[in-house]
Amino acid sequence: LWTLVLGLFAFRLIWLVFFSELTLVEDEAHYWDWSRRPDWSYATKGPGVAWAIWLSTNLFGHTEWAVRLPALLASAVSALAIADLARRAFDDRRVGFFAAAVWQCLPGVGITSVLMTIDGPYLACWAVVCWAWWRASRERWRPGWAVAGLVLALGFLFKYTIVLLLVGLALDWLFRARRTRGSWRQPAITLALASLGLLPVLIWNAQHDWVTFRHLLGHLGVRGGEGVTAESPGWTYTPMWTLEFIVLQTAVTGPAIALMIAGIVGARRGRALPALLLWSAAPVFVFYLLVTLFTRAEGNWAMGGFVTLCPLAGWMVVSARQRRVTAGGGGEDPRPPHDGHARARPGRPHARRTPAGRDRARALLRHRALRTRQPARLLPSRASNRVLRRDRPRRQLAPVRPLARDQPGPPRGQR
Repeated sequence: LWTLVLGLFAFRLIWLVFFSELTLVEDEAHYWDWSRRPDWSYATKGPGVAWAIWLSTNLFGHTEWAVRLPALLASAVSALAIADLARRAFDDRRVGFFAAAVWQCLPGVGITSVLMTIDGPYLACWAVVCWAWWRASRERWRPGWAVAGLVLALGFLFKYTIVLLLVGLALDWLFRARRTRGSWRQPAITLALASLGLLPVLIWNAQHDWVTFRHLLGHLGVRGGEGVTAESPGWTYTPMWTLEFIVLQTAVTGPAIALMIAGIVGARRGRALPALLLWSAAPVFVFYLLVTLFTRAEGNWAMGGFVTLCPLAGWMVVSARQRRVTAGGGGEDPRPPHDGHARARPGRPHARRTPAGRDRARALLRHRALRTRQPARLLPSRASNRVLRRDRPRRQLAPVRPLARDQPGPPRGQR
């Protein structure tokens, strides 16, 4: 995995420094011009892209490759985060490797890995947030709540669409809390830290007549938005807008979209679909499908949804290879875990010996006890590494023999 990621990073960097004759495209030149005058925010975008270019050009000079260096770093970070998320979700290193490979093969990712736009760092933030949320909610890694919140705030400075990821995380927590009786305090930490990303944008817009909000409303054709007047026609819908958006998503992902769809169907059929991967992707696709009812949507607007679908594509590749080995008599096809909880394997501790596995097992036993009105069997504490048998009989104590002074003696006449 590291060879793949670092090899791609080195190849792209060498090509940009020594062989590339590609000058800055329109968006890159626009953002570079912003970076020469750093500010709290800008009219159409957040300040993240300008700050990243400012830092890179101040360190390495005002050259094309220095402007694009943050995009290369963001591509490597997103690939590593997706790989580790896939490995933890399916408990298989092979799935992590193929998930990162699928991500790097997406045509849209190939473009954002070389050109410095808002999409590269934004996708990296999306991947890191999902990785941190998985570790915090499934593996009880407490710093994960804070990491997810801070990276959400950073991603908001690059692209406002990352707010839709917050919706997906909230849905994941709500449906998971119903089973595990989770506390709301940890997600509240994430939400509080994520709101810090709003402050620079709100302060700057309050000083500039809320120009960003009028720009966003203008995209939807809402009155009061930029470029929308009272003489503008009312709501109109063209079915080609929705069809064009769907076709553009196929162009952005290429053939990998077939692997993603097959991974969703196969994992759901095998009861191995981690819920977080779908909850993180669904809101952004639904939102932009609704946007196509009002205006035309660009192909890169919904790219964040493909971040958590790449692990499913990687799982599909591994499952197909495993089925081929099984068909050839190579061994058993291990059933993938459900929602990230590892199943028992030779030479590997049982799922209940991990904190997440024990918590899920306790919740399942409590649920069964409520349904059958029977007392739930106890599981070992976290400090214990031993799994108790569920139906172990209690030890029967031997009857206590009475003492000699308590036994009845002979009648008085015979003493």
